[in-house]
Amino acid sequence: MKRYISFPLFFKLFTAFVLIMVIPVLIISITYYYHTLSFFTEELFKTGTEKLNMVQGFVEASLNEVLNDAKQIALSDAIENLSRMPFKSSDYGKNISVISGVLNLLYNARISNKNIHSVYLYDYNNEIIYTSDMIYFNRSDFYDTAWIDEYKNKERNILFWMETREAGIPVTNENSAKSGLTGTFKVITMVYPVTYTSSFRGLLVINLKEDELTKVLNHGVLQPTGEITVISPSGNVILSTVKGLATTNISDRDYISEIISSGKVSGFVRTKAGKENYIVVYNKSDYNGWIYLNICSIQQFLTNFRVFRSIILIVSFIMTVAGIPVCYFVSRSLYNPVRNIVEKLRLQIGITGEKSNNEMDVISNALNEILKQGNQLRRLYEHNAGKLRENSLLAFIKGKTDPDTMQHLPFDEEYFSCVIITIDNFNSFNRRFPGDEGYYTKELILKLSLEIMNSYKCAGIQYEKNAIVIIANLSAKSVPSFKSGIVSLIDEIKTKAYKVYDGTFTVTVSNCHKGPENAETAFEEAKNLIKYRLIYGSDKIIVAWEINDKHNDTYYYPYSAEKHVFNFLKLGNTDELLKAVDNFFLEIRKKNLSYDNILQIINQLISGIVKYMLSERLKPAEVFSTDKTLYEHLASLETLDEIQQWIKNIFVSIIEYRTIRKSDKNKYVRMVQEYIHEHYNENISPENIAEIIGVSYSYLRRLYNEELNMSITDYLNTYRIEKAKNMLKNSNLNLEKIALSVGYNNIQSFKRYFKKYEGITPSEYRKIYS
Repeated sequence: MKRYISFPLFFKLFTAFVLIMVIPVLIISITYYYHTLSFFTEELFKTGTEKLNMVQGFVEASLNEVLNDAKQIALSDAIENLSRMPFKSSDYGKNISVISGVLNLLYNARISNKNIHSVYLYDYNNEIIYTSDMIYFNRSDFYDTAWIDEYKNKERNILFWMETREAGIPVTNENSAKSGLTGTFKVITMVYPVTYTSSFRGLLVINLKEDELTKVLNHGVLQPTGEITVISPSGNVILSTVKGLATTNISDRDYISEIISSGKVSGFVRTKAGKENYIVVYNKSDYNGWIYLNICSIQQFLTNFRVFRSIILIVSFIMTVAGIPVCYFVSRSLYNPVRNIVEKLRLQIGITGEKSNNEMDVISNALNEILKQGNQLRRLYEHNAGKLRENSLLAFIKGKTDPDTMQHLPFDEEYFSCVIITIDNFNSFNRRFPGDEGYYTKELILKLSLEIMNSYKCAGIQYEKNAIVIIANLSAKSVPSFKSGIVSLIDEIKTKAYKVYDGTFTVTVSNCHKGPENAETAFEEAKNLIKYRLIYGSDKIIVAWEINDKHNDTYYYPYSAEKHVFNFLKLGNTDELLKAVDNFFLEIRKKNLSYDNILQIINQLISGIVKYMLSERLKPAEVFSTDKTLYEHLASLETLDEIQQWIKNIFVSIIEYRTIRKSDKNKYVRMVQEYIHEHYNENISPENIAEIIGVSYSYLRRLYNEELNMSITDYLNTYRIEKAKNMLKNSNLNLEKIALSVGYNNIQSFKRYFKKYEGITPSEYRKIYS
């Protein structure tokens, strides 16, 4: 057998000290480098954000100034007079006066603000457009009407900002644009519905000069900070310090699509164009949805940092070389006393022969017995401490915070949050892991959860039958990171727990509550959140700070949808009935209903089903083959999807039962029983029986379940076991012969089915009853 190489203790000490010296130096150097890089990147972001905020403030101030001009125009008497002016009136002088007043108003608005290119007033009723050029047009003759169609595509009666576009400039000031345009001018258009403030029905349009607003981007200290660009949520450039970029779409750039799709209001991304590295700082406006970008080159910054990194590596290397002699002398000074102790131990415990063994082996052998005794005491302590901790935690979440309770809990921070892991479809879990097996499975899931959440001070227990409760103790600084990271931790828990149990879990997380006296509040909050499983479905993570409790307070019930359901039920049209049920639940989902309202709707629908069955003299036990009431079964369902499918099954069962009830159904049940009584000791199956009787197996199986509340296979095995029990009590035949005589091909199958139906083995039964 190959022996492992045992190095002297001095060699190990020397190696360890070298590593202890080298590793921290490397870690500190690398950490310092990346921390510095991160710091300066963050500073760039802060500086860029501040400057973007200034740009945004200047731009929005200009837009607000124009908006105020629009409001003043809308409130003017000239607009109100225009709304009262009858175009077909014979008083031409008065009409000309009113129109002249409007044109002067628009002209004065244009010349009073250098940012304004032109102003239009569009009359809905008469299809006339008044302009700041002191002329008015029929809509069909006007050279710039794109904003009308654009506005109609949006919601009516709202203030609407169009993206930068090119507006025509007419050749003459005639009241027709047929003479052509001299060119185009880039403008940003504001469409303001005058109906807000006047009886006049129409739109006020103010076109802002794109080049004037672009000057705002270079205002003051903002000029040397890189390229400033303003884009729409669709990626169209509205304003930019880059010449010729306005009106283009840049959404195909990777960093632009990343910014647009980001849910953040502000931030930065890094990008690269050729050999240049850039940082793009962005800010999304709440005012009109525009996105402000500051694109700065950081190439020189990165070059300087590479030089800085090289300097750090050189310094680290020099420190390492200088520290090796120090490590040697420290190792020697520590090794010499250990060597003396080992020599004494060799003499005391009688070790002779080679002295090349590792010195620590001698010390290890001498301490082995002490460690064994210590381990036994530790295991006993941990077992008792675990029980104390569980009992203390259970008392803690019930509101006890006395010193006797708190001394067994690892909590010394001021905030508490509760995480409850609830097993979905617990009946399925219980069937798969009965008794102690279920307890240890949940204990394993609890252990996995605590290991994954070990970055926080946590304690957990099994709670009731189907849940695991974990209390997380947090400092004030760790609360934000806990809220942002708890979902990913729970996802990791669910992934690892799936290896233990391949079912699903619903996890609820409470808010972070201050003080141990509020731990009970956190527990009750997390416990109450499980009700949202009905709405969101199973296998979800439900956190308190993301729940929207603003529901429609008015009670709602889909009476029309319910009427369709019962109409199709009375007609016996299964396909249309199932569609009507789907529509019923679709209406529930479309409404922002509270949990209680949804339960009331479901209960009212169940009440309608019960009333219908009473009117049709249908017995639930016969229709559904169970003694459980509909309300008892409803209580076992967890999600709206499960309830929807269950109700569909109810209606299908009712229709099928009404159909089956009309036939001579009992005849087939008797035929099955008679055939089993005559041929139970043969190799028969439900499929064979159905074929002999002359009906389909699926129909016979359903009919048998509805009549006897058991399957044909269960009836066959029950009958065989009854025959076998009689033989066990009244004969001396061995188990193999009894198995063959009642129809089982081998003794293993006989024993398995006997224990399944009787709870004990055939041999145990014979001992008890023979």
